[in-house]
Amino acid sequence: MILSDDDQHVDFMNQVILNTYGPAVAWQDIRHSWLYYDLRDFGGTSDALELLKSKDLLAPQMGSPEHGNNGHWLPESYIQHETMGGAFPGMPQQASKITYKFSRMSGQGEPVEWGMYWAAATAIAYFETDIRDVIYKALDVVPGNSYVRTTYDICLNLHQKHPTDWRAAVREFWHNHERYVCYVGTEKVQLIANVNNANCILSCLYGQNNYMETLRIQSLSGGDAECGASTLCGILGVIHGMAGTPREFVDSIYVNGTGIWRNDMYHALHMHTNFPEDLRFDDLARIIQENAEQSILAFGGTITAQNYNIATESFIPQIISFDNWDFEKGNLSGWHIWNSPGSNNSAWAELQWFNQSRKSTLAATGYYKATIVTSSKTAECKLYRTITGLKPGATYKIEGRINTPLGREARMYADKYGGDYTFVSAQGTKMFPFRYLYVTLGETNTSMEVGFHAPPTSTNGSLWCSFDDLVITEVATKPVVTYECENTETKNIAIVSQSQSASNGAFLDNTHLDGVAFTYKINAAYSGEHALRIFFANNGGLALFNLKVNNVNVGNVEFGDTGPWTSFSANHVDAHVRLQQGENTIAFSRVSGGVTFDKIEVIAPHEGAYPSTNSEILSGGIYIIKAKHSGMCLTAQNPVQNGMDILQQNYTGSNDQLFVIQQVRKGEYSVMPFQTNKCLEIGGSSVNNGGRAIVWD
Repeated sequence: MILSDDDQHVDFMNQVILNTYGPAVAWQDIRHSWLYYDLRDFGGTSDALELLKSKDLLAPQMGSPEHGNNGHWLPESYIQHETMGGAFPGMPQQASKITYKFSRMSGQGEPVEWGMYWAAATAIAYFETDIRDVIYKALDVVPGNSYVRTTYDICLNLHQKHPTDWRAAVREFWHNHERYVCYVGTEKVQLIANVNNANCILSCLYGQNNYMETLRIQSLSGGDAECGASTLCGILGVIHGMAGTPREFVDSIYVNGTGIWRNDMYHALHMHTNFPEDLRFDDLARIIQENAEQSILAFGGTITAQNYNIATESFIPQIISFDNWDFEKGNLSGWHIWNSPGSNNSAWAELQWFNQSRKSTLAATGYYKATIVTSSKTAECKLYRTITGLKPGATYKIEGRINTPLGREARMYADKYGGDYTFVSAQGTKMFPFRYLYVTLGETNTSMEVGFHAPPTSTNGSLWCSFDDLVITEVATKPVVTYECENTETKNIAIVSQSQSASNGAFLDNTHLDGVAFTYKINAAYSGEHALRIFFANNGGLALFNLKVNNVNVGNVEFGDTGPWTSFSANHVDAHVRLQQGENTIAFSRVSGGVTFDKIEVIAPHEGAYPSTNSEILSGGIYIIKAKHSGMCLTAQNPVQNGMDILQQNYTGSNDQLFVIQQVRKGEYSVMPFQTNKCLEIGGSSVNNGGRAIVWD
């Protein structure tokens, strides 16, 4: 019997979630499942669970340092998700996309990229015979500027330098190439992402595709070695199959199909409710196989009595890379500086120690960050570079990290791409929050200027701002429909103000009012997940707003501090929600703080081609339930109280005849009267004809 632990219990829960919702699983489904199964875990997942319960945040905000996840850099984002590749055989791109969703719940940045990488490796392993080829080909799913790629290259060089001494290679990586995160140093080196994953890569290189030798090296390499061994064991198992799996594993774990994995309720790491206590490994294999079959069919493949025919994936190669993207050279080589006329600004690559004896710094990652100090409140400075070799008309995602003191706005921007200067910003931040900027090039443009900008400020305080880790990836151009926030349905209360930086020149200005829901009618081309990209400005610290979709509470959205109330550009938050095909109503109401709203873009995340599922029922959707023979509708008595009968009545159009259907596991749903937390059940769990359908908590 194997007991639940942090390197596999979430893996198995994820497979059950995927089995329940299919390859079109939504952020809301994962969030709901965490609560339904009452997940218990360490590190970034523990922080995320606390934020989910205390702030009711929508996914994936609970994984972000800006919203309070101090463990976002810990191993949970990669040690708990590599088996997702088993559900996408030969489909590493799809495996990495779905893993991003699951992994991003617990963290952000490099650990998530490692989770995507190892899931892709597992998917690739079905069609490879050597793990060394697998770990190379999996690099296709991570950005060109990525510490996954950098770590892989360093490990190759160390293997060449020490061809027969893996211990020397491990020591040298740990001593010379460890990459800490803000405030964290040698006291946590065993938890650092690039250290632990370098151990895995070196073990693959030195293990020479030998199952036991690879695991032996990994298990002895230090750090979080057991979790890395679990990752490699899964990939080697896919490559070698049961016939090539060491006999001691087969006999002591699989036990001729009778081996058990236990969801250990007495251990800190488990699913506390609604999850099986014991699962045979045959059961787990069956779930993964069912998931793989769903994925094969959903993404264009076919299944016959003898074969799985997997469609060839199309993908965008992530090849954009440039030197010194993270300032770890300790200088500004490759970067250009622009200063406003008459200013005397300073810009440099800064090594700022938090604790020098522990080698912890105040960079976002590594040792160096870029810092700008302007010479006055009216002075401005840009630190930029020109990226060439881009595709005309293509869309690019620009990612960077910004840190500033209170009252000091700082920006990441793009210009000279065939459109107007555009930016995202931060103000009064800590822990270097991530910022994302999406830019679509003009039809003839092949380059753009990208960088960091310290604009004029109204602050009487500090004039510094810091930046780190600029990453650019090409992304698919997705269908978008735009709704202007000043056109709210709440017309009698809304105050509309003007700003040149706002879309259409206007924005919604009085969202700080308590008890007011600002509503919008939006349309969806299909039933399923969409992203609501909400453009805003916020000059008052973190602000929390509740979001309802079709009068159903889906959670809260938190908005970071971006700078002046009327400075919009591209600052946004993505709220991932399920919409019904056709018209939907969304409503925002203040919980705390305040923002000014500019516009909402409704984005179809699947490029308009929604993966097929086994059910047309929209989990979380609102339904009228009719008897087919009579057309009469199920009706809840009002007010809804425990023990009340559910009736059938003629259709009236009232809310009493609306029910929320929520999927709880594959093929099983709960039915709840609209705007209640009560469920339909059969009174007394009766199995007799004529049993009463009632409502209960």
